[in-house]
Amino acid sequence: MICKCEREMLLLGVTGQLVFFVCPPCGLLALRNPVLHVVIVVPGEVWK
Repeated sequence: MICKCEREMLLLGVTGQLVFFVCPPCGLLALRNPVLHVVIVVPGEVWK
């Protein structure tokens, strides 16, 4: 997964159907549901 700063995000962990990614340089956290193809980004960043 690629962050808005164009860096590769690191896999932080998996809980249930949510996969957690983090971008260490900018601290952005993304929650992804691979089944529903939904990505929630904290804090509210817009993704392509």
